[in-house]
Amino acid sequence: MKNLNKALFFGLFALIVVVEIFVHLHDQQTISKLRTSLQEFRQLAEDTPNSAAHKISEFSNQKIHQVFEFFNSDADDSQQQTDVDYEVPMELLASETQFLETRQCESEKNVFFLKTSKTGSQTLMAIMQRFGIQNNLTFFLGESMNGAMSNLQMPITYERDCWIGKNIPEEKFQISTQHLKYNKEVIDNVMEPGTKFFSIIRDPTTNFVSSYRYYQYLLGRLWSQFGLREIGETKGASSELLYKEMEHFLEDEKRAWRYLKNVSPASFARIGTLRPQLIFFGSFTDVNGKEWMSYDRDIPEEVLQAWFKKLDADFEFVMIMEYYDLGLALLVNEFCWSIEDVAYLKVNAQAHSGLELSKKAVRNLEKINYPDYALYRYFNETFWEKVDSIGRAKVEAIAELIGTKSAEIAQRCIQDEYLNNNGTQKIKPRLKEGVYEDAECGRFLMHGPSMTKVTQRYMIDHFGKKYKSCSRSATPTTWSENMEKNKESLRYKYKFLSGHGGRFT
Repeated sequence: MKNLNKALFFGLFALIVVVEIFVHLHDQQTISKLRTSLQEFRQLAEDTPNSAAHKISEFSNQKIHQVFEFFNSDADDSQQQTDVDYEVPMELLASETQFLETRQCESEKNVFFLKTSKTGSQTLMAIMQRFGIQNNLTFFLGESMNGAMSNLQMPITYERDCWIGKNIPEEKFQISTQHLKYNKEVIDNVMEPGTKFFSIIRDPTTNFVSSYRYYQYLLGRLWSQFGLREIGETKGASSELLYKEMEHFLEDEKRAWRYLKNVSPASFARIGTLRPQLIFFGSFTDVNGKEWMSYDRDIPEEVLQAWFKKLDADFEFVMIMEYYDLGLALLVNEFCWSIEDVAYLKVNAQAHSGLELSKKAVRNLEKINYPDYALYRYFNETFWEKVDSIGRAKVEAIAELIGTKSAEIAQRCIQDEYLNNNGTQKIKPRLKEGVYEDAECGRFLMHGPSMTKVTQRYMIDHFGKKYKSCSRSATPTTWSENMEKNKESLRYKYKFLSGHGGRFT
């Protein structure tokens, strides 16, 4: 009995100490793993007879060994994977499937999705658009080619920004899927009462790298100061050059701020690199009446925490890209959506270059973009609290079902050339022969600007003669001309995608 007590005490104490260490290091992914270990240990301690003291000691040593391996690893823990294989027992999957099929709840139809950038949000937008079309919902959309609103660095306002149906203030929208900068007052006024809010963020280091690589052609006002490119070399830079530029930019924090000072806050060269996630969450007014923007250089920690708490109260939850399917599982559970509602085909995934930022570059990035890192830590913690409140095994079972259903639909609908591509080739997904009249396959494939144009045309037709453009242009815009020129084909696509006949075009 004495040996058992010593083993229990040693194991439990070691795990608690390790959890405390990682709390101070702010490594939320490892914290969540260690919490699971702690729960496993407590359960083992409760269920184990006295003769199993050796087994408990062995269990403790194994967990501690895993921690030492983590400390000694050279791997970059910011390069987290989004594809996770959950070891879920078959009986739990069967039980969860039956529960989802028989539960008594009403599917949430009024949803505001705050679309951030380079966070897996394009795939989420496709899921939301598909859900909106299937359920004949009204979309909150900008009068622009990509449907975005508040294109500058400022939160969306009535005075400055434009959306379809703005001239009909009594009309309320049911679903929002496009980029905008958050302003609770405006969103509360335009969306249906009781609308549920959610968003998605990712590790700020990988977000910065992804943003720089993807939007390089929009960052000219920044990288033109580095002197590392030839004149006129604005697109198609190699991964080696892009990382060389990022390293140069992040080599010296003070110099980086001088570069940023030479760029307007409204330029994408700043929007896409300086706190590129917090900027989507609008602004915050503190107790003294001062309004803080994401790009303000020195935001006090207490202001950030108050800002995050306010957002936490507004949003049902914020997904974490590194745990994508778990986040979708929260959607299924919290919004009473089906597994089919959130099945998805990955889009806009970048091929891995094999290159990484140096530790010095990351340290300086953490100083410059510290509000994004604080945002990530805060909502990473609330994400796992939400998961644990539902039950981790339950959420993982739903995530497993989502992955299985996504693979099933992809195998039935999408050409093998795309599905078998390992990321080294840029191949567009296409439908298989024989499924062009299958609306589910069409919705599964269609995404991005093409789907946005379909929903924009639908909303113009929805408002009918009451609709008037809010564009300030004296002549028709490229967008309005596009809507008029292609109205019949866009109407046909909406009819097909909503399951009312036709075929994919």
